Amino acid sequence: MNKKVVNQARHYMRQSRQCVISTVSKKLADYPFGSVTPFISSYEGKPIVYISDIAQHTKNIKSNNKVSLTFFGNSELADDQNQNARVTIMGDIHQLERGASQPIQQRFLQQYPQYQDYPIDHGFHLWQIEPKMIRYIGGFAQAYWIDKKDWLLPEPEWNAQAEIAMAEHMNKDHVDAMKILLTALKRTPEDDISMTGIQPDGCYIRNGNQSTYHEFGDFAMTAAEVKNQLVQKIAQARKACL
Repeated sequence: MNKKVVNQARHYMRQSRQCVISTVSKKLADYPFGSVTPFISSYEGKPIVYISDIAQHTKNIKSNNKVSLTFFGNSELADDQNQNARVTIMGDIHQLERGASQPIQQRFLQQYPQYQDYPIDHGFHLWQIEPKMIRYIGGFAQAYWIDKKDWLLPEPEWNAQAEIAMAEHMNKDHVDAMKILLTALKRTPEDDISMTGIQPDGCYIRNGNQSTYHEFGDFAMTAAEVKNQLVQKIAQARKACL
């Protein structure tokens, strides 16, 4: 499989803020049931969603754990939605154990702070999808099937605690650098800017109430490599702003 295409698809999933989850209906047997959902992704590229015990999707999943998630981009980029890229991940979903889910929940809340009032203790749980096959449509006549072995990245040497520490360092000492990254994307920096997450292939920066994903030039599997990728990304952004 073309690695460039796979990386494009994974990047598209990472940066998307719109996702539809489809489960197999229990009420109307064998029919798909879909609705929008917030999500994050694991370092390897596995989608993670936050669903309540009383949700229809939870009832469906407990009967049949086969799901699909479709990720959309900015519908304003083209009048015809079919001209825009999208990614669909099909796989099996399972609930994360409470102990294992705590650092992931912290990562989730960094991206969706409005969900602070929906804790696990009140019936909301994190569910992770184990991908089986991925469908990527990059635009008109650009359709690809991607196998999970090509999609999934290896686990980085750094963990969620290290991710938080690296992001906190950026927020404490390098806000001006993040403003340059935003300016290079033609975004006007707001007063409230923070790095909210790091992946092996990029990072998230919140600008006011908007989140942007900044793709690295190469994978960063160690903390030193994350630093190097950020330095390179910022240097490139400075040149673009000249």
